[in-house]
Amino acid sequence: MPKTAREPSVAEVKFAIEPSAKRTKDKIDTPGKDGGEKHPLKSIQRGAWVSFYAIRDVHCPTAPTPFSTRFGTRVLPPPNPPRFPTALAVTRYLTLTADTRFTLTQPKTATHPSGNSVLDLCVYKGDFDHAKLDPSQTGLLKSLEYRINFSHREKKISPWHDIPYRASPETFHMMCEIPKWTRAKFEIATKEPGNPIKQDTKKGVLREYKHGDMLFNYGFMPQTWEDPCHVSEDTGFKGDDDPLDMVEIGCRQMRCGQVCEVKVLGVLAMIDDDETDWKVFCIRTDDPLAPQINDVEDIDKELPGLINTMREWFREYKVAEGKPLNKFALGEKCMDREYTEKVIEETHGFWKAAEARLRSHE
Repeated sequence: MPKTAREPSVAEVKFAIEPSAKRTKDKIDTPGKDGGEKHPLKSIQRGAWVSFYAIRDVHCPTAPTPFSTRFGTRVLPPPNPPRFPTALAVTRYLTLTADTRFTLTQPKTATHPSGNSVLDLCVYKGDFDHAKLDPSQTGLLKSLEYRINFSHREKKISPWHDIPYRASPETFHMMCEIPKWTRAKFEIATKEPGNPIKQDTKKGVLREYKHGDMLFNYGFMPQTWEDPCHVSEDTGFKGDDDPLDMVEIGCRQMRCGQVCEVKVLGVLAMIDDDETDWKVFCIRTDDPLAPQINDVEDIDKELPGLINTMREWFREYKVAEGKPLNKFALGEKCMDREYTEKVIEETHGFWKAAEARLRSHE
């Protein structure tokens, strides 16, 4: 319909029709943000030899606790109520306190049955090759059973925990979940063993973005975690309990499950349901514009209007589902590359500390 002066903006439109999808009881989906039980890193399983277990009585402290990060000393405020209740009843448990979770020291190294360190893939050593990543699909596309699992050099891996977050001292890895110009809401299954990619569901119905197709390749950065027990000084809100979200602005459409090497450029501090949900802008290193775009100011020079368009997309996309507009911290500014890399290192530190503590109790 042609746009007129009287036509409401996209943000004001509410859609009543759900996208067509298979409607059946979801026997695979696990509790989410609306309720149910959670624990740090949710599914730490990587490959066949690491057992999947949950954490019982994981909690934040009842008094403010200082801890150190690359941003300096921070104080963790007490939650109300505690973020993590008793988790799923499985075989192994531990109590994770603020003292153990936020001491970012060298992790204790456990040993793989073959003699190799279980943390071998946790630190960049130059041995990961995204060309050797082998995705395998199970179930039918557009069904509740559809999954994309991953192996690397013929070994089963978790794309969240086993792919190094850094591709080189200057670049990072990103895995695409939702290719640009599509709207099916695919995401990493953070609570399933092996962390495959699946299509998100709500009440047993496969989800799509009612707001419209993605304008960018959307995915996550491996080995990062927005800790829900950490309240950011800069945003005033806790983390959203997921890996960092990545917004790839290059000209090529990626595939769901594809890993690429990217340069990070900037970051938006989106606030979604009173949680910090960082949106990291990046560009593939093999994109034709990559040599010209190295920081957030270069985006405005080479692709004027892109940052504002992306910000408004993130602000408005939930309105089509009957939800309020999202908000942004930091004056809605897209922060520069230096600030972005600090966010990445902090969230990698949260992931590394929780992952190391889990492994030290194996």
